[in-house]
Amino acid sequence: MKTPRHTTAFTLIELLAVIAIIAVLASIVIATVGKVRRSAARAEGVAILRGVGQAILLYANDHKGKLPGPLYLKQVAIYRSDTRTLLHHIGPYLGAPSTPNGEIITACRPRAWSELLARVPDASIYRLAYGEGSDPSGNKYYPFGNTSLGKDPMTLEAIPWPTRAFALRDIRKSDDAANSPLPDNSTIWGDVQHLLFFDAHVERRPL
Repeated sequence: MKTPRHTTAFTLIELLAVIAIIAVLASIVIATVGKVRRSAARAEGVAILRGVGQAILLYANDHKGKLPGPLYLKQVAIYRSDTRTLLHHIGPYLGAPSTPNGEIITACRPRAWSELLARVPDASIYRLAYGEGSDPSGNKYYPFGNTSLGKDPMTLEAIPWPTRAFALRDIRKSDDAANSPLPDNSTIWGDVQHLLFFDAHVERRPL
């Protein structure tokens, strides 16, 4: 006569405990993946701004040290036949055709902007330095010129402390409240912004 075999089954409490553990592990993995993606996106933003900085320096080198301009305060990623857009001047240094074609230059546009620019192609993505800096005499200066004040763009040599003077930064919602697709009080990166300086280095700072 065979001895009956007894099988052990999970109780309902044990099953619920396993499900809870899996849910906790999944939330940890999802949070980690999200953090890694945000970090990678911000790193790409820094690299792209650094490339824009190098393009500005190359342009200045080819134009006797003079910066492009006069330019608009807010800049888009579209390569236009408009001399007041930064890309009109530095597009070829970023691998764009010599003639503006009205397309977005991905070399100056982080992928974090892709979805928003698909809805609003002409949204501003950068804001130029515009009177924030002062020379040793205390006079405000406009590196990329100021048409309303009759100021031409400056030369790199004329900029005091280029390692501390920012050239441009990420646009904020407050810079273009009426047209910006960004959430309130933020940049494309959330609560931080990237600043490009005139020696082409980039810094990340909290808002």
